[in-house]
Amino acid sequence: MQLRPRDGTGRAVTANDGKLRSFTKILDNDESDDLTYGNVQGGQVYQMLKGGPADKYIKFKEYKQDDDTNKKVPRIRNTYTIVKGLVAGCNKAANPASDPAKWDFKEIEAIRKYYVGNNLLKDTDFAKILKEQKLLNKIEPDENVTDHSDVKAFVDDAIASYRKMHPNRPIALDNVDYKKFVNKVLIRVRANYLKRAGDFSRLKTNNNNPGGVNSEPSVYSAYAANSAITLDTKPATGTSARATARADISKLIDQIKNEAIIVDIDSNKTRKLAESDVDATMPTAEFKALDIFFLQNDAASDLKLLLEEMYKQFVRRTEKLIKKDHLIQYEFKADGGRKHRSGRKPVAHHSRPRDGAHKSGHKRRAGRSHRK
Repeated sequence: MQLRPRDGTGRAVTANDGKLRSFTKILDNDESDDLTYGNVQGGQVYQMLKGGPADKYIKFKEYKQDDDTNKKVPRIRNTYTIVKGLVAGCNKAANPASDPAKWDFKEIEAIRKYYVGNNLLKDTDFAKILKEQKLLNKIEPDENVTDHSDVKAFVDDAIASYRKMHPNRPIALDNVDYKKFVNKVLIRVRANYLKRAGDFSRLKTNNNNPGGVNSEPSVYSAYAANSAITLDTKPATGTSARATARADISKLIDQIKNEAIIVDIDSNKTRKLAESDVDATMPTAEFKALDIFFLQNDAASDLKLLLEEMYKQFVRRTEKLIKKDHLIQYEFKADGGRKHRSGRKPVAHHSRPRDGAHKSGHKRRAGRSHRK
């Protein structure tokens, strides 16, 4: 018979249900051995232990509730798993993998209100579920993050620097020099973060061939929808350096880090930079944040999103400046751009007629006599 332990006031000691023993204590067999510690004392609760040949020897051990509880297999509460499944079911898209934007937020709020409101799930755990569904960007301590304000400030500084260095150049989205400047800024940002090659994973094809088919998710999620990835096969000058570079992540990064992000800047000098150049799911003909050689890991996805947001901010901030002062989009020459008509010499204008009645003051002074 086991008596429920009581403390010095006579109150029953509650059991620690669900309490996992530490890894050290599990390995420490002496901690859980059924031994008698010290002599039997009054006021304590003891267990009678049998051992030896035919269990003929009897010992007494002080009874501890934790000993029994910690030997039971703890039951994992599956509320978290249940709620996670319910939240995932709130995506009403026909194909959630390819169209993850259709969420029923009223239903999500009802789930949160019921489980969190009734203390069945912690609010922090519900936030974790939303983060796993990419519905919440929860910032962890010491996490390296940025936001739209930081990107806008960076772009504003870049444009101000360009205006200071080139005060007579137009600030316009269809100006070739300005487009080259934006492209240079984006390339330098990309190259800066590509220096940490260990953060990126190389996309492999099934046979290391350009145009091969693979089920690995590309940083451009559109290519993972049907498990078919068409690799970029832009040729290197006289070599197959891009194909060779796929064998090594560092070589691959060196091969692409200085390539243009805004593609074919000079081919169409009248084309304006536009937000529509950025496609969130695949590279476009005008804008390539990253090549499609990268797996869809955190570093590649984050860098792709950063470059896309920076490009959009260049477009937005430039349009805002032009709206504020529309003259900055034009080029002005030092002399105002006025030119004389060809074939005619400029006519000199004089303040008085030249009819011979007046002589120059120089000649008059020369013909005077000096009186004493």
